[in-house]
Amino acid sequence: MAKLSSEMMKPDETVVQSDKTAEILEKIPEGDLCGVGKKLQKQLALYFNIHTCGESWSKESATTGSRS
Repeated sequence: MAKLSSEMMKPDETVVQSDKTAEILEKIPEGDLCGVGKKLQKQLALYFNIHTCGESWSKESATTGSRS
């Protein structure tokens, strides 16, 4: 989260409050997450219609009934 927020908040170096983390992540493209490369991002979009972290959470909630 630290690396992601440091990239998002440049150049003014605003701090991301911990209670806003889910709200911010919900709008972040999956490809901005560490470990999600172009190939995985393409597969998530193609097979699961997932483009943001929030979309992946809603898909998980729909299949498992939870958001973890």
